[in-house]
Amino acid sequence: MPDLVFRTLSLLRTAALAVLGTATASFAQSADTLPGDAFSLAPNQSVLLKIGRWDPLTESYTAWDTLGGEFVIGPDGILNLPVVGALDVNSRTTAEVSDEIVERVQQQLGLSGYMQAGVTIVDYGTYFVSGDVRAPGAYDYIPGMTVLQAIGQAGGLPGGSSLLMRGDRDAVYSMGRYRVLQLELFRRLATVARLSAELEDRDIVVPDELAEFPMGVQIIQQERQIMISRESAIDASLAQIAELETLLREQISRFDRQLELRDEQLDLLNEELSVAENLVNQGLSRADRLSGLERQVADQQVRRLELETARLNAEQDLNDAARDRLQLINSRELDLVEGLLQQRSAVERLRVEMETEAALYSEALDTGTGLIRSSVDGLPEFNITRVSGGSVEHIAADRDTFIRSGDVIEVVLAQDMGQGVISLGLEGPDAVGLESPTEQGTSDASIGDYGARTAEPAQNEGDEGPGIDQTEPLATE
Repeated sequence: MPDLVFRTLSLLRTAALAVLGTATASFAQSADTLPGDAFSLAPNQSVLLKIGRWDPLTESYTAWDTLGGEFVIGPDGILNLPVVGALDVNSRTTAEVSDEIVERVQQQLGLSGYMQAGVTIVDYGTYFVSGDVRAPGAYDYIPGMTVLQAIGQAGGLPGGSSLLMRGDRDAVYSMGRYRVLQLELFRRLATVARLSAELEDRDIVVPDELAEFPMGVQIIQQERQIMISRESAIDASLAQIAELETLLREQISRFDRQLELRDEQLDLLNEELSVAENLVNQGLSRADRLSGLERQVADQQVRRLELETARLNAEQDLNDAARDRLQLINSRELDLVEGLLQQRSAVERLRVEMETEAALYSEALDTGTGLIRSSVDGLPEFNITRVSGGSVEHIAADRDTFIRSGDVIEVVLAQDMGQGVISLGLEGPDAVGLESPTEQGTSDASIGDYGARTAEPAQNEGDEGPGIDQTEPLATE
């Protein structure tokens, strides 16, 4: 009977050891064959160590709790254990580490027999997602995760309706502000060309910048219409003054003829008065006839004075008309000169503001996500940065690539244009390009064009503002 019990216990012990060995081998195999080394140990993971010894004499298992417990793998992949010491466990499976722990404990304590050690991962650590995702940051790692699953944890890729980040919003604002300033600059340059043409009495010479601008022809045509209207108004005013001068000269000429007739009448009356006085003195005529002739002479003298006064008034009006004509011409030239000075000053201010906006735009691109447009063309790119064996590896991945704990996944959205150039999809005369300072010289809107040209003039006389409202008159009246 005792032999039967002993044989039964021996069979149970053998079966238990076989099951334990099979489970350990199976566990080791699953750890090695899981895609991406899902159960491989990595820095910052937490592991639970259980170690013990099977005593075949007493047929009992003794757990060494003082040697086991929960431990954290260091950032360098080193696991520090009591008695065992430091183990480099990075990228190794739990089965491999368990076998080495058993060997080291046996060596340190001089033991032999059926020692068992089990290493279980209780915290798989974190992975990191950065770049063009909705919620970049650190997330808990789950064995067997792929890049697609990791991106899903981070909120997925930003879609067409995604909100832009602060830097992107600033970049869009700077882009719009830059284009407003650019359009205002072109309009002011066109006005300067028109003012110069009026001042020099010639046709408008189109500036080089406007010749290359899609709306340049339209803007110059508007300025020509303004120039024609202003010249027509000036010509009409001068024509009215000329007509008035002609009328006054004709009136003065008539007054001169009337004065000549009055003088002739006075000469006749004076002769008749002299004859009458001689007759009265000789007693040959009555005195009342002499009195009547004297009254006629006095009346003609009064009428002559009235004509002289009217003639003087006409000459004064003629002088006033000549003064008005000269004042009109001088005032026009003064307005043109003042307008040119104001517009040139405005152009300098606009160029400085455009340089500032271009610099702010470039800075906003650096601080933003690069998602300048609300829609993204092309497929995203995935790059994994992994620390392995004390070195850093950069891995080009796809959506089905398996990741490991501690990996840094960078998502880059492919676009059909570089980060330095922004396009709103405008076509025709409304298409205005904007480039960052790094793209100088490749577009009409480059910062190199507008920062270096400091001698060009401006538009909107008397208006020192940037002129965002393009419906206001741009001409100098």
